[in-house]
Amino acid sequence: MLGLHRGRFDLAFMYDLELGNSIVKEALNAPHKPYALLPANHRLAQQPTVTLRELSQEPMILLDVVPSRNYFIDIFRENGYYPKVAYSSPSIEMVRCMVGRELGFSVLVTRPRTDITYDGTQLAQVDIEDRMPASTLVMTYLRNTEPTRATRLFIEYCRQADLFAQ
Repeated sequence: MLGLHRGRFDLAFMYDLELGNSIVKEALNAPHKPYALLPANHRLAQQPTVTLRELSQEPMILLDVVPSRNYFIDIFRENGYYPKVAYSSPSIEMVRCMVGRELGFSVLVTRPRTDITYDGTQLAQVDIEDRMPASTLVMTYLRNTEPTRATRLFIEYCRQADLFAQ
């Protein structure tokens, strides 16, 4: 969001979390529900789904970037659980590698195309049973700035390609 406010970007794709009123948002089609990321050989990874209660008993590796940090912690707290944050990192790939090295689990929204970490360990993506708010991906630009012609063309392309929620 800082890149938009500083004029570095005309347009950005972000999760609709704590964006404020200075941003124009258009939601993309599919909301994304958080999932548990576990080492492939973890006992919970063998289940079709896990619960926040089960996860709260394990060490957590937190993706430590705003607003993800608060979002992931709040998912637990709103359901009466308090995760045991053992490690944190602002890098999603570092989080994935730490999970792969069996240092704990993580909760993420973004689903990379591979379940293999950069260092070659296998991961498991397991759906979480509990109800929680989905995270919506939005295309954003500043409300007080007229989009450039190129930005308007890209937005129109996205609309024609039916990328936005109806």
